[in-house]
Amino acid sequence: MSDQTGAPPIRNLLGYKLLRDPKQPEISVIAFKTEAGVTMYATTRDILNVLAEEFRKQAASMPK
Repeated sequence: MSDQTGAPPIRNLLGYKLLRDPKQPEISVIAFKTEAGVTMYATTRDILNVLAEEFRKQAASMPK
């Protein structure tokens, strides 16, 4: 369900898991767990590398 602006709701991230399929080694699945359940996304190595860099930058700019 979205808010009045049409944007999807923001949920707290409770966990994540990276999954691999030996039959498709070029693809990984990242599963995000929230209070609404688990959502999974197929992703490539390039996207995982970009996410890793963005997460590092974001974490570095947050207060401890």
